[in-house]
Amino acid sequence: MQNFSRISARMAARRNVDEVMVRAAAHARKEENFDMGIFEFTAIAGHILESSCKHPDGVEQPDCLKCKYERELKLEELPEMVFARNSLTIRFSDHGLRGYIQFNCLDALKMVCADRLPDVKVGASTAWQSTRQDRILQISEHQKPFDWTYTTHYKGTLVGLKATPTTDRIDMERLKRRDTISFSTNVILFEDELADHGIAQLSARIRVMQEGYFFVLLRFYMRVDNVLLRVCDTRIVGDLGDRHMIREWQLREAKYENLRHVHPELLLDADRAWMHLPIVEEHVERISIERPDDN
Repeated sequence: MQNFSRISARMAARRNVDEVMVRAAAHARKEENFDMGIFEFTAIAGHILESSCKHPDGVEQPDCLKCKYERELKLEELPEMVFARNSLTIRFSDHGLRGYIQFNCLDALKMVCADRLPDVKVGASTAWQSTRQDRILQISEHQKPFDWTYTTHYKGTLVGLKATPTTDRIDMERLKRRDTISFSTNVILFEDELADHGIAQLSARIRVMQEGYFFVLLRFYMRVDNVLLRVCDTRIVGDLGDRHMIREWQLREAKYENLRHVHPELLLDADRAWMHLPIVEEHVERISIERPDDN
């Protein structure tokens, strides 16, 4: 009888903890919305992904994010901080047709290589390997190899929209103007300190200008200290007067040995480091509504 009482008490305590976690999660969720004519913007932010499931083993819970990530991703390990509830969504309408582009963590991590170590051909292989030798040995001997830098070429998830190559470019000079900001926000999607050897971070930020246009920057910033610096930037601009958006994607990277002319502190700041890196790869696309006759 006493054992039964203790078990019941533990179960009740667990339920109380779960209820507190649910209430905390609901309280932590923040949603921001803003409309600009044919464009609607939604930013959602919440707490990081739980380290373990809150339901008993063997019990299917369709709404469990931890299970969803383990089920849909092939990665042996997730980044230290995964903001699974965070997203930035831009809805676009044109003559009754609608679509959207969304930036979220799950789709970004799906583009991380899950079956081999980082491509050392693009970096300083000897120095890179030596900074992570113990960790690499552990991965190679006991785990399935994966890209522990979490490099992703994610450009956003398109639904009801199409992307086609274009020669149009974003007017960078306009973005430097001090136009009036009507709405702005920053959403972090994931972050990892690479076992104290640097950082890998993906975030999306947006600013909507009173002059009738918006600018989005999705930035993946990866730094292996004293070895390699890599930045993947996705820039998107949309104007009220256009029926499309322009998306520019760039991969920039350089070895530290080729950045000796840059002050070290600048390389620690993603907002300043990128401009000192050469462009390795680039794609420019026009994003527009996908129409029934396009197929």
